[in-house]
Amino acid sequence: MNGKSIDAVVSVCDTFAPPPSSQARGGGPDDGFTAISLGFAAEPIVALHSSAPHILYSECLARIRDNHGIVHAAGLFIDELEAVHAVAALDLEMIRMVSTALKADPNLHLACNISVLTLNDTRIWSKIAEAMSSCATI
Repeated sequence: MNGKSIDAVVSVCDTFAPPPSSQARGGGPDDGFTAISLGFAAEPIVALHSSAPHILYSECLARIRDNHGIVHAAGLFIDELEAVHAVAALDLEMIRMVSTALKADPNLHLACNISVLTLNDTRIWSKIAEAMSSCATI
């Protein structure tokens, strides 16, 4: 995989097309709803042990963009999602976004992490399997 492919993934995912469920409450009681968008950054994982270092795959890291256009890493919100047992929704959406990127460019090699809480929730596995089955390269 070359850098151009990685740029394409970031470009595809950087559109941050918000799903209808991506509305969140603002900071105060009268702030109303604030649109946030979910996307991911593709971080190359490089094989340095070979004589010719190369990208093995890219890890997809969740990002949100707030209504001010500021992109936030998962560290800002993942603990809160886990605390309220809502991280499975993020994991499922990440799998869907990665599947979409892989369908757009089957030559990509992408990975994403799934929370231990999601892995322990057997109710979500059928939805994950369905999302993964939509992409032949998974």
